[in-house]
Amino acid sequence: MALSVRRMGLLTTNKVHLTVTALIFVAYFMIKSWFVGLPPNCLHAAGDGPSAAVDVLLPPAGDGEKRSLTAAGDDRPASADTPSPYYIYDSLPYEHLLNPDFMPNVVYYVWCGRRWFEFQHYLSVMSVVRQLRPDNIVFFYDVEPVVDVWTYNTWYSEIADSCPFFRRRRVLTDEPACMGHSTPNMTFVLANLLTANGGMYVNEQTILSRYPLNFRLKDLVVAFDPTSVDDSMPPALLATKHGLPGRYVANSHRPTHGRVVPC
Repeated sequence: MALSVRRMGLLTTNKVHLTVTALIFVAYFMIKSWFVGLPPNCLHAAGDGPSAAVDVLLPPAGDGEKRSLTAAGDDRPASADTPSPYYIYDSLPYEHLLNPDFMPNVVYYVWCGRRWFEFQHYLSVMSVVRQLRPDNIVFFYDVEPVVDVWTYNTWYSEIADSCPFFRRRRVLTDEPACMGHSTPNMTFVLANLLTANGGMYVNEQTILSRYPLNFRLKDLVVAFDPTSVDDSMPPALLATKHGLPGRYVANSHRPTHGRVVPC
């Protein structure tokens, strides 16, 4: 075999042979790219995939019909030729985003316990950024997320470096924000955050796939994880206007059909 290869001249250092070999490889990769195509943009694909833990959805579309949020806040057939922007609100006119009756566009997370900020938590924050483009994301914590010894889970610092509106705040000793390891105190969320300021609380494992603009006109929006069988678990999403009473009963509001309860 070695003799036959040498006779073909492929193991020589002749400049002509090296040039021909390089041209063959270039032609191969060009033909492969032509037929296979380039890989998709992973950043945009992550926000459009079906892997959301909790969907805040529009009414289901008909067969073969793609629907999207329009400037009026409702869902209509979207053109397949029009690429959607990364930030959903970029497709809406500014006058539709300046409604004074909207809930405050502030999102709260409550992080409890000494643990890693994993990729699922990163997806939750980035889905909120894409869907809502909030004015502020306030991340409350009793113990700031730690990095593993392999330096893999660095998502927390990456968000802080790339999003200037991601504001980290350690809870005070007189603020009962946590009920235990990875368990936020919903009384603190309702009274200290939502009733006092308005806005939206998002569970750290919630990934938004869509959030209609007209939901921000509601007095109260509650979303539950449909896979949860424990009624004591905090909601996946809870949004209120400023000054509303911080009271809700999870069992009585849990929907039997659908996943969102706008009031």
